This record gives sequence, C-alpha cells and structure tokens, in this order.
Amino acid sequence: MSERSRVNNSGPLKKPAERGYPASSGSVWSSNTPSERGDIPSSSEGEIASEAARQKKSHPVQKAVYDISTGISKLNIQKTLRIPNRPDQGGTIGKKVKVTSNCWDLTFHHRTVYLYFVEANSVHRLEAKEGSKTEIRMPPKELRSLIQQVADSLPDTIIYDGGHAIYSEDPLPGVTTDPVEREIEIKEPFGRDRLLLKYRIMEVQKVSTSDISHFITNPKATSMNMPQECIRLLDCILKTVSKQSFVSLGRSALFQQTPIKVVMDKLFTIHKGFISSVRPQWKIRVNLDMTCKAYFVSGNLADVMYSKYGDDMVRCSTQMAYDLRKIRVETDKFYKSDDGRAYSRRFTVHGISSLPADRLMIEELNQSVAEYFKRHHHITLKYPELPCVKVDQKREVYMPMELLNILPYQAPNASKADIASEVIRCAAIRPQERFRELENFANNMLK
Repeated sequence: MSERSRVNNSGPLKKPAERGYPASSGSVWSSNTPSERGDIPSSSEGEIASEAARQKKSHPVQKAVYDISTGISKLNIQKTLRIPNRPDQGGTIGKKVKVTSNCWDLTFHHRTVYLYFVEANSVHRLEAKEGSKTEIRMPPKELRSLIQQVADSLPDTIIYDGGHAIYSEDPLPGVTTDPVEREIEIKEPFGRDRLLLKYRIMEVQKVSTSDISHFITNPKATSMNMPQECIRLLDCILKTVSKQSFVSLGRSALFQQTPIKVVMDKLFTIHKGFISSVRPQWKIRVNLDMTCKAYFVSGNLADVMYSKYGDDMVRCSTQMAYDLRKIRVETDKFYKSDDGRAYSRRFTVHGISSLPADRLMIEELNQSVAEYFKRHHHITLKYPELPCVKVDQKREVYMPMELLNILPYQAPNASKADIASEVIRCAAIRPQERFRELENFANNMLK
C-alpha cells in the first residue's frame, strides 16, 4: 500500500509543515507560501476568502453602493454658452443662399391679464318639483367639457384654453385668489333636461406679455427661466382667433372639418390640420406646421356599413361587430321628455345582432324590435331586414341601425399599420406646396 493510501486510512489528511503548509484543524487550509511574484498572503486574506465563500453559498455578495448625489455634487455645470468664431470673420467666403423656414414674426402689445383656474365639481338634473335636483354621474372628460358653457357666460373679452384656464384682461367680479364655489344653469347636450353645474373658480396669477420681450433681450436668459405662462397665453390667443373655420382637437392642433381622404374599406378618414406654437428666439416667432390624423368614419350607421359591405351586410354581423367595437353613437331625437320636448341619447356599441330587426324578439313584450319602435315611438323602419346594434354591455338592449349616427372625431379601429401608411401618403407633399399651405393658414389666422 502506498504512503498516500495509508495516510487517508489513518485519518484526515494534513499537509507537511516543511513544505509551507502548516497543520490546521478541520478541512479548511490556509496557505502562507510565497506566490510566483514573491508576495506572501496574510492570514486575514484567507479569512476574507473563506468569508466570501460562505457568503456566496448563503446569499449573493452585496456590493458597495455608489451614492449618485455625491457624484452630482462634484459636477461643475458651465452655464455660459461659447459659440465658435467663424473661420472667415464675417461671412465673405462662398455665396448667399436663401432659406425659407416655417416661422413667422409675431408682434403684440404689452398687456397684463388675469389667469383664472376653473374646475367643474358636479352637475345636477333639475326636477319638475321646485328645489328638487338629482346629481348626474359623468366621466371626467364629459364633466370638463361643460366648462365651455361657463366660459360662454363670462364677458366676451375672456379667452378659454379648452381645459381649466381662463384669461381675462379685466378682473372678474367677485373672484379673488381664494376659491369661490358657484352655480350656473346650463343646457343639457341632448336637450332633455335642465342642468345645474357647480364649479369652482379662483384667480391664480397675473400674466404680462412683456415678460417674453424681456426674456429675449436678456443676454443671461436660459431655457430654465423661460416665461412659460406668457407663451401659453400667446398660444391660446392664436388658437382662439384661428379656430373659426377649423375644429379644435387637443391643446394646439386645429383640423379641417372636411377630410382629405376617405378609406371606406378600413372605416377611417384622414383630416389635415395645423399646429402653431410661439417660440422665443432672437425675436418672438410663431412656428407653423402641418399634421394629418385619422378618425373613424362619421354619419348614419346604416349608410356607413352599407358603403363598406353593400348588400352583404346582412350576413356580416360578426365582422361589423368587430369594426364597430367601442364606437360611440347617438340616436335621432325621437325620445320625449315629460314636457314634450324631443331629445336624443348616446350609446356605446357592444355588438351586432345575428337576426334582423323584424325577427329579433323582445321577450318581455313578445314583439320584434321593428314592431316595438312602431308602437312606442311611431317610427316605421325603412330597413327592417338589417341587424340591430347592442347598446348595453350587460343587458340585451338593441337599437335599429338606421336610427343611430356615428359621432365624429373618434379613434379608428383599423390596424396601426394601415393607418400609418395612409397618413404618410397624405402627409408626403412637396415642400413648395407645404409652405404654400402654411402661408395660406398664416394669412387666414392673422386676418
């Protein structure tokens, strides 16, 4: 038997001391022999290695965390902008080139206006009984749209940005920096009821148009101290004076009411619009640009579906339900209020029936949808062979397709690839034609 085997059988293996391996208890060895470079590791390094090995088995090694705030505090930010000198000291080499940009100079009188914040709190339906009212629950977007009627009730000198801001050259009576709760009777969008809107209004600050003039003349001005409120005021003024022949969709874009292209097989239209923004440069300028956006086709629902499917629309209820998913529609004014006034209602499309209106039965009344509208609303359907539209997500409530109208300016349900390709085709025009369109818009805006 070899010497190695005898040692293993006799007990745990121990390295000979004369070779630089001192005997140690247990199975962990520590080495103090010189390395190839001649350095001798200390015993503490062996303990660190053992500790790292144990830590690796139990959980990952925790690395040191770098404090980013300490690093940022050491940065030295240079605020001064150094523009390199021209190589010819004045521009005498080469030839002159005329460059046309989509920016127009803007001049205005210095005025100080008041900025007010308006917020709609709740809306109530006024009942026939004196003093009786019922609160109506509305989505935030629809509730915010009622602020337009508050702005219409104020003097004509005010400017409303379409959101929560109202600008007025003269102070509004009774409104201070403390919030004021007010009530106003407004018109119901569908003409059904009398509504009472409760809103809150307060003065926020004064905005002076001279701030932007001081900004561009200040040599030490930076983008950090740009007068944003003054820029918003000028943008709001430009949008207000130029939206007579356009539709305002969003904060800055104005779109033409007539589409430039109708893609009926995909059920969307493309409208051309313009975007204006005030930009303080070496002087105050207005940047104008064109944009194109797709919207769902509007109009009578039966006519729109017939334009796509033709005579096959009776057999395409599944495809029509996919095309019309989550689309908002409005009925004709055939509903009657208690005092005899006609009004309409709005619904969301949740599906299409597989049966036509003259065969789709209302189980509670044991009559078809076509017969129901003839008896209760005195409406004889022109196309009773068409399917009906499901207008309630939980209940089986259906409306005839010919009595519904698709609301305009809704997001289309077509694929993003189809929409993007058509928008690119409409937006790809020659620069000369593009600048001609922008110039015409600028002339109409400043009339």
